[in-house]
Amino acid sequence: MQAVIGERRDASPSARSAGHWQDVVLLAQQALAGTLAHAAADGRLNRQTYQHWLATESAICRINALALDALADWHVSLPQLRAVAHAWATATRDDALMAAADVRAIDGLAAALPSQLAPWQAFLETGSRSSRAGEALGAVVLHAKLMRGPMRDAIAAVTELSFVTIRGSRYLLRRGQPEAAAEQRERAALLDAYSGAALAAGAQRAAGWYREALAAVLAPPGDAHETLAPVGGRAPGYMPTTIG
Repeated sequence: MQAVIGERRDASPSARSAGHWQDVVLLAQQALAGTLAHAAADGRLNRQTYQHWLATESAICRINALALDALADWHVSLPQLRAVAHAWATATRDDALMAAADVRAIDGLAAALPSQLAPWQAFLETGSRSSRAGEALGAVVLHAKLMRGPMRDAIAAVTELSFVTIRGSRYLLRRGQPEAAAEQRERAALLDAYSGAALAAGAQRAAGWYREALAAVLAPPGDAHETLAPVGGRAPGYMPTTIG
């Protein structure tokens, strides 16, 4: 494959100011911090829903890793960027494994995935292989940066909850760590190959899907059966992703 012509970023100032995906990420971080604080305060973030959240995180990481591998194929003529995409995919798969291991470390209960992940998965599977690859990458970067910045204090608060053991919080602690400087530069170079508008559009899509998925995970017990699908089962239109 060749570069994504329709979404490549040129060197002009107007192109560089076309989108503000960083603003989308910041708003999503702030929203997630608020949602977790409220859920912990009213008892919706408990042992069971925490495991469901981690299982959802594992699934998202796996979906994003597949998209990054597909994106790498757009950069056959740019081996450095191709290598960055593959390395990012590998790191994201490692995150997925750690989140799944944390679920097992708590008490190994069968987790549940919200049906709202179906459009995320479907879009990344098609978008990463099409002229909308920049939007697919925007969705990936939204999730990659979601637990940094304003989320650091929120993560610390979650890991101090009584039902969260050290072995059951490795994923959150890892995700809250700042990116290494070299890794940040490499990923920024890959992001810079796509238009800011496309990245922002994809990040906005992912922020909405994540918000809806988390709402389903944290739903009161009486509502959970309407929004959650068991791992190995199928929600309407949902393509299951293996956890663990």
